[in-house]
Amino acid sequence: MAAQNRADVEAAVSAFDNQLVAPGEPYAVLSAQPRPIDEVARYSPYRLSKIDGKELERPGYSLTRAMPLVHDLAFSELKVPPGVHDLTIAGGAIRHYATSISKVSLEAGKRYAIVEQMAPDGTVVVHISEYRQDKRFAPMDKEYYLIGKRVSDAVERGGSEVVDLGGATP
Repeated sequence: MAAQNRADVEAAVSAFDNQLVAPGEPYAVLSAQPRPIDEVARYSPYRLSKIDGKELERPGYSLTRAMPLVHDLAFSELKVPPGVHDLTIAGGAIRHYATSISKVSLEAGKRYAIVEQMAPDGTVVVHISEYRQDKRFAPMDKEYYLIGKRVSDAVERGGSEVVDLGGATP
């Protein structure tokens, strides 16, 4: 029964990851959680909740089969159409935050991550950055994500106000 439950969860995560692009279409990957698993257990993990104003479909509750929990989706690799998008990021703390990041340019074939960072003034900001995978580590390990160039404004967590990072890098 456990194997069937795990298969149900994996199928639901795959459906979540593939909902924005049709098979064979080009896409960028948006990873929703480059934080260690212990932080994911304590906090609401980041995830893309809307793209260009459209709510993403999350797998729902089911009495008959296992469904993914928020932390299952946290390490998923959502396929996003290339182009310029307005993104709404959910999560990030014990309480739910909705962070709006406008005009994010995503290129086909690239990997992007939702990154949390502390601004020089102590404000917690969220931005989208390119990343490479260090496959010596599991996706739940922070070292797996080699964060590169930031491709969006840094926005105060839970809002839409752009914050100056003063040259700080992720």
